[in-house]
Amino acid sequence: MNYYYDKYNAVEGAATYYDPSGFSVIGDEAGAYAGYAGMNFSAESGFETTGSYIASPSDGDYTYTASSATEARRDYHYDLGAGLRHQISLQTCSVDYDYSKGSLIANNLVAADGTYPADGRHTDGYWYVKRELVGNPFMALL
Repeated sequence: MNYYYDKYNAVEGAATYYDPSGFSVIGDEAGAYAGYAGMNFSAESGFETTGSYIASPSDGDYTYTASSATEARRDYHYDLGAGLRHQISLQTCSVDYDYSKGSLIANNLVAADGTYPADGRHTDGYWYVKRELVGNPFMALL
């Protein structure tokens, strides 16, 4: 059975960050990598650097940087006698956004039942509202 649907823009709202992974080692390089003394994670902000900026890390120092709210980098600096090196580790998290119905784009789209949500965001990024059955004789009376 086919229904009428109205199509709207979906308005992106607040982000919720969750499920931070542990740090995974991805490499090792010569030299130092500047960064911050610490890293925090919150559901409201994701990853954020904290503490003082360490411009010239030394043996045993950790530095942290956040390339985005969903990715954090940790560098451990060490010297085994051949010069300073740093081990690179990454940590990631997931993010969900709240969406709401925006402005109307098109109305009276005809689609099979279940093609779009009854009142919500579809995987194509738009918001849909399901209306009446196509060919409903009672609607002709309105």
